[in-house]
Amino acid sequence: MRKTCFVFSCLFTGAVSAANYGPGFKQTMVPVEGGTLSATVGGKGPTVLLLHGYAETAQMWKPLAVALAPRFTVVAIDLPGIGDSSIPASGIDMTTSAKRIHEAFHKLGYERARVVGHDIGLMVAYAYAALYPAEVESLTLMDAFLPGIGAWRDVYDAPNPWHFRFYGHTPETTSRPTGRTRSARPNGRPTPGPMQDPDGWRPASRTSPRFSRPPASSPSSERPGCRCR
Repeated sequence: MRKTCFVFSCLFTGAVSAANYGPGFKQTMVPVEGGTLSATVGGKGPTVLLLHGYAETAQMWKPLAVALAPRFTVVAIDLPGIGDSSIPASGIDMTTSAKRIHEAFHKLGYERARVVGHDIGLMVAYAYAALYPAEVESLTLMDAFLPGIGAWRDVYDAPNPWHFRFYGHTPETTSRPTGRTRSARPNGRPTPGPMQDPDGWRPASRTSPRFSRPPASSPSSERPGCRCR
């Protein structure tokens, strides 16, 4: 029993914070509207703001932050509700998250930044750049689509990243499957389910009408980050 307690004690006392980059970096809890944000800051030079992705924390940036520190000031913030940042009672959308991060960034004493967003962090980064274009020196968006921009539905409606539909409706139907039964259309063919082509049971392809791209003149065909040049 004593040995078991000792093991658990070591596990908890040895736990690191959401972002532990080592010497030269400091974690700060910054009060903002609706809660607090965890910011890890270190380095010297022009400021780089790093925003992590889904199911991650600012810890994901550690190798990059350490490499950048000799030439840049690195500010890595846990998105609201993730890592060491508190969970807001309301306003967990990307725009509100960008506003809170902007507030924390200014309270840390910074104004202009090179903003980098990964996965859902890129959506917050884009909102940040759209809200405060004069304060964004450059914008880097990595490893995810940007809803409403370009051919984002090609990715969102594709059959392979099925997990995008967790906790949300499917593009084809809102009904739940029951057992192994299949309903039929008047022509006798099965009714398509989530992520299936209306013309059959094969996975939806890019030739399906659902994968149409916006017209070239449409505002949604605008390239991500173009407001920040």
